[in-house]
Amino acid sequence: MKRKPILKTVLTFAGVMPLILASVACSNGSLQMSIISTAEFSQTKNVEVTPSPSAISIETPTIEPVVTATMQNAPTEVDVRQLPLAAPLDSTKMEFSGMAWYGDKLVLLPQYPARFKVDGNPAIYAIEKQDILLAIEQKGGQPLTGKPVPFEDGGLSNSLKGFEGFESLFFDGNSVYLTIETHSGSPMMGYFVRGQVVGDLKKIVLEPETLIELPPQTSFENASNEAIAIFQGKVYTLFEDNGASVNPEPYASVINMADLSQTRLPFPSINYRITDATMVASDGTFWVMNYFYPGDTHLAVNSDPIALEFGLGPTHIESAVVERILELHITDSGIKLEQIPPIQLRLLDTETARNWEGIEYLDGYGFLLVTDSFPDTILGFVPYP
Repeated sequence: MKRKPILKTVLTFAGVMPLILASVACSNGSLQMSIISTAEFSQTKNVEVTPSPSAISIETPTIEPVVTATMQNAPTEVDVRQLPLAAPLDSTKMEFSGMAWYGDKLVLLPQYPARFKVDGNPAIYAIEKQDILLAIEQKGGQPLTGKPVPFEDGGLSNSLKGFEGFESLFFDGNSVYLTIETHSGSPMMGYFVRGQVVGDLKKIVLEPETLIELPPQTSFENASNEAIAIFQGKVYTLFEDNGASVNPEPYASVINMADLSQTRLPFPSINYRITDATMVASDGTFWVMNYFYPGDTHLAVNSDPIALEFGLGPTHIESAVVERILELHITDSGIKLEQIPPIQLRLLDTETARNWEGIEYLDGYGFLLVTDSFPDTILGFVPYP
């Protein structure tokens, strides 16, 4: 879903909420976090992080997160380090809507793969993990190039009424899972579909016979299932609007890949939008991107429980924009929001919102993020604060 996130008016919410929440941030105790390695993370969380299938010979970069705070007890914010992209990846026409790891390749999903054809075929793009790590270490250097991957959608982009693009993807071995957004319902309808990876990412072929409806949980336009997570043989698709004021009973749609049956699992009430999810650790822990563009007035709230509990960083105090990463946990009884401070991203300014549509875990380092097209096409790196 694409919404132009550049503020043109000063909303009442933007003027009131920062003043209310600033006092809460001042009264909170200091938030302490530290950088941990993948091994230390596994010991701390009792999880196993699956290594990439291909070993990478590269010197581990020293990553110093840039954090800011205007008062001693205010939550810190982390700068997003922009990684340069070569053409055509840097084009705003890409409108990236998700990304996921396939082995040691980061696969970026354009919302409309048919916009950039290679040898007459729609394509998505893959970037080598080694190149990403080098770009982080060099803090600039040559723009990252992407390998086009032919993408055969089985005619779904033409046959689905009101097709509005592909919204998320995730790989499990040589299987790939995607969500699709359409305006064929009242007013929306989402879909889940499975596909197969041919060769070593030589092409992706979707299987239209696996198509499953994902009914919207609200009556808003441009709202559908925008994120996918995989855990213990089940696929979890996440709806984007889950705040209590708009969605009183949010849930994740759980798809059993053995028989394509679908069940529901309670999802936490989280304000604003959930736009993408990372891979899931062996204990069920994963992270989501939580974003708010104040032009989405139907998602505005008078108070936000996460901000009230943990406070706002210095740029969030001055703006109604929200850009933060939240940690979640899959349990048998539901998906839970971890009671730890969110990772707040340092905003560009008080008016510009970066429409982060993709997030993925970069093991041992932090997170990779990608925007759709607003305010530009940005591939960003966020180290652990």
